[in-house]
Amino acid sequence: SSSGAIIATFTGTGVFAGETDAAVPAQPNLASHAPPLVLQGSNISEAFLINRRPLPVSQFALATNATVETPDDPNSLAGFMPAIIGSRAPSLTCDPLQTLVATRDTLAAILAGTVYTGVIRGGYTSGNRVGLTLPRLQPIERGDSERGQLLAESLQLRVLPTPTQDSNTRDGDYILSFS
Repeated sequence: SSSGAIIATFTGTGVFAGETDAAVPAQPNLASHAPPLVLQGSNISEAFLINRRPLPVSQFALATNATVETPDDPNSLAGFMPAIIGSRAPSLTCDPLQTLVATRDTLAAILAGTVYTGVIRGGYTSGNRVGLTLPRLQPIERGDSERGQLLAESLQLRVLPTPTQDSNTRDGDYILSFS
């Protein structure tokens, strides 16, 4: 729910290269850009929006769907090269409640290859906010499900990369911000 604690799980893949002490910078170097619009101001805004419309979801998941390769290399000490990302196809899955087709026609959007924007927001007080901006989402799969006695959609959206950089010289498929 939007009033509960924010929980995030991160999984990393890599090759152990030994232990070292990380250098600690003397002065933190923070980016000088404003948080996304959804996190500014004092008004409480919706927590989950796709195509600038709030969706009533009970859960969502953002998956990177990345494959990592460690190619063989007889010229290295370990016998293989450092890990390389072979492919990436990030996706967002969620379970919005079903609505009238006139309100949201997911199947027509899939057929047309429609691209949406998305924003996920959690927390309302300064120091306890997190925002996930998804500049380009394309619905690719829809199924029927239930939430209690209500009908819901099982919706999967492909997270597309941005073709250019934004005003803060960021490029990528999603932007995670904390404030």
